[in-house]
Amino acid sequence: MTIKKLLWTIAVGLAATAAYLVVRQSLCGQEDEAPVGYVGNETSAVFHHLECHVFHSDDSSPIFVTRQLALDAGYRPCGVCKP
Repeated sequence: MTIKKLLWTIAVGLAATAAYLVVRQSLCGQEDEAPVGYVGNETSAVFHHLECHVFHSDDSSPIFVTRQLALDAGYRPCGVCKP
């Protein structure tokens, strides 16, 4: 893994965690999915696990806290990592 990819993965993870905490706080105790983190490809409308080897990072890639948020945004799951 290159330094750039590692730094990107860390940044995406931190952003996903922060977004999850905001969502969780706003839900006030309602059950939701565990914080996993997904990243989308705007060109293909596919979302991946953060560590998916077929995802090529892009600074403008959308980050989804839950799988359902990615689906609701019109993205479909990656056929390789199967998020």
